[in-house]
Amino acid sequence: MKKLCLVAFVAIFSFSTANAQGNLEATAEVGFVIGDASDFTSLSVGAALAYLFEVSDDFQAGPEIGYTNYFGKDFTSGSITFKTDDFGVVPILAKAQYSLTDQINAEGGAGYAVFTGDGGGGEFTWRVGGSYEFSDGWRAAAGYNSITGDGGSIDAFFIGVRRDF
Repeated sequence: MKKLCLVAFVAIFSFSTANAQGNLEATAEVGFVIGDASDFTSLSVGAALAYLFEVSDDFQAGPEIGYTNYFGKDFTSGSITFKTDDFGVVPILAKAQYSLTDQINAEGGAGYAVFTGDGGGGEFTWRVGGSYEFSDGWRAAAGYNSITGDGGSIDAFFIGVRRDF
């Protein structure tokens, strides 16, 4: 399943970049985990690349792929202490972005998050947020991210910096 998702993403990305002009953006972010998942991880660090196509003057959409590392932490249940290992996630999203003003954007995305390492697998993921352009091509970004599955969810508020190319 992971290989199929990756091949599909690369094929769509290659075909679409050959036939249309778009905007490449790179993001680095830090996430603060909340909810039940905060029992075993409290911090994440991630990076992503997106290629957005202009749908209209104020609306862009396109694929995004990234990598996020969630740092494990010790937690205690009764008298037993457990150590949670770090784990990685590769989110593959369809992203949409709307320009509210020349400097402020609202954005959202939905897709599939592939877990790396032992166990693998994947779950549905979605995110909402916004960004503010503070310098030519540089934006501060913030929002909310969720990976949702049968056993619960991993939710986080994130802040980051984004560079448009």
